[in-house]
Formats: sequence, C-alpha cells, structure tokens
Amino acid sequence: MNGDYEKAAFHLANATVVCSQKTEFLAMMQKTLPEPIFQLLLQYYQAANERYLKKVMTHEIQKQMSQSKQSTTSGSKEQQFNDTEIE
Repeated sequence: MNGDYEKAAFHLANATVVCSQKTEFLAMMQKTLPEPIFQLLLQYYQAANERYLKKVMTHEIQKQMSQSKQSTTSGSKEQQFNDTEIE
C-alpha cells in the first residue's frame, strides 16, 4: 500500500477523533475511500481514539489531584488561622 494513503488514513483518523459528527464523517469516508483505505482508517481511528481518551483521562486525574492538594493546603491554613484566633 502506498505510504501516502497510509499517512492520509492516519490523519483522517485523528480528525475523526475530534470530529463532532463522527458517524456522518465516517459514512462519507466509507462512500469516498477505497475499501482497503477505509479499513485502514478504522484501524487508525481505534488507536487514535484510545490515545486521545488516555490523554484526556490523565489530564483529568492530574487536574483533580491538583485541586485536591490546593483544598488540603488551604484547609490547613484555615485551621492554623482558627487556632491562632482562639488563643
């Protein structure tokens, strides 16, 4: 298979991941691409989607951990302030 087709399928797969109308986009691709290229697109899409989801999940976990650390830190400062205020 020509390398240009593989590159095109790779980039189309990445575009599909972020496309808001995936079903319509893939239906159009299925009608316009030769079957072997469309199958390659589907393979690349699956891998690209997994990478994207992993990246999003990692980002969300890091965000939650950061927020948790901030609330813990600010909570202990409030506690220290309240202890000083009582004395």
